[in-house]
Amino acid sequence: MNLDIRTVFFGYVFSNALCVVVMALLWRHHRGHYDGIGRWLADFFMQFIALGLVALRGQIPDWVSVVLANGLVVGGTMILYTGLERFLGRRSSSLRHYLVLAIFLAAHAWFTWGQPSVHARNINLSLALLVVCGQCAWLMLTRRPGVRPSGAPVVGLVFAAYSLFSLMRLVALAGGLRGSGDFGATLFDTLTILVYQMLFIALTLALFLLVIRRNRDELEAQGKALRESSALVHGLFDNMPSGVAMFSVRGDGATGDDYVVREINAAGLKLEGKRRAEVIGRTLRELRPNIRPGGLRSVLRQVWRTEQPAFLPPTLYEDEQASRWYEAHIFCLPTGELVCIYNDVTERQGAEHQLRENMEEIARMNKVMMNREERVLELKREVNRLLAEAGRPPRFEAA
Repeated sequence: MNLDIRTVFFGYVFSNALCVVVMALLWRHHRGHYDGIGRWLADFFMQFIALGLVALRGQIPDWVSVVLANGLVVGGTMILYTGLERFLGRRSSSLRHYLVLAIFLAAHAWFTWGQPSVHARNINLSLALLVVCGQCAWLMLTRRPGVRPSGAPVVGLVFAAYSLFSLMRLVALAGGLRGSGDFGATLFDTLTILVYQMLFIALTLALFLLVIRRNRDELEAQGKALRESSALVHGLFDNMPSGVAMFSVRGDGATGDDYVVREINAAGLKLEGKRRAEVIGRTLRELRPNIRPGGLRSVLRQVWRTEQPAFLPPTLYEDEQASRWYEAHIFCLPTGELVCIYNDVTERQGAEHQLRENMEEIARMNKVMMNREERVLELKREVNRLLAEAGRPPRFEAA
C-alpha cells in the first residue's frame, strides 16, 4: 500500500473500532431487553478482526489474511441478519446462510491457491455481499408478522445502499475494471474503502436509532395503555354505586387522626352529603367523630398492619345529623394506602329488623294458638271423663 491508501485504510480501521465501541455500549444497555443485539455486536467484532487481518497481509499466511478475513466479513453479515430477525421477533432456517458461506469460502480458496486471481476474489466478495445485504434489506423493508419498529426502514435503506454498491462494484469488475488487490492502491480501491467506511458508519447509526425508536415506540405504547387503564379505573371509580374512599395512614394508625382522606368518588360524596373540598385532606376523626371503638377505625388499622383485606359488618353510626347503618370492604394497596368500599344499609337493616319483629310476632301468635288448642283438648277430655263417671256415653271423640 502507498501512503494515501494506507491512511484511508487505517482511517477505516479506526472508525470501525469506534463503531464496535458504540455497538458494545448498545448491547450492554439493552442486552436483557431486546433479543439479537448480541449478534450485532458479534458481527461488528468480526468485521473489525477482518480489517485487522487484511492490514497484516504479507506478514501472515494468505489463508488468514485472504480467505479467513473475507469469510469473517461475509459470515459476520449473516450473523447480523439472524440478529435482526431475532430483534424483530422472527425466525428462519440458517441452512441457506451455511450454503452461501461454504460456496463463498470454496471459491475464495480456489482463487487464492488453485487459480490465483485477485480480480475473481473481488467479484466473489461483491457477489456474496450483494446476496446477504439484499436479504437484510428485504427483511427490514417488508412488513411481516412480528415487531417492526419505526426505525426498521432506515436500516433497510442502508442495506439497500450496501446491495446497490455491491452490484455497481460487481458490474464494474465484470466490465473489466481491476484493482491491484482486495484493498490495493488504485483509485477504485480507495473509493471502495471510503464507500464501505461511510456505509458502516451509517449502519451503526441506523442500528442505534433502531433500538432508540423501538424503545420510544414501546414507551409510547405503554403510556397509551397506562392512560387507557387510568381512564378505565377513573371511570369505574367515579361511577361505582358504592362509596369509595382512599386513606393515607400516618403515625401508628391508632387514632382517627391517623387516617387522612386522599380520594373519594361521587357516590361517597353523596353518602357523606358533602362537597369534595370538604372531604379531601380531612381526617377520619373530623368526618366521623362518633365512631365507636372496635368499628371502622379498628378494621382500618387491622388491614393496614396485616395487609389482608377485611369486611366490616353492618355497623350503626350516630351523630347530631343522622343515624345510619354502614358496611364496608377494606383492602390495602401496595403503596400502603387503604381503600374503603362502603354502602349505606340503613334501609336493609330496617327491613331486616321489621322482618325479625314480624317473625317474632308470628311465633308468639302461633304459641298462643297452640296453647289454646291444647286447652280445648283438655276440656273435651274432662267432659268425656265426667260423662263416663255419670254412666253416660262420651260426647266428644277421643283426642
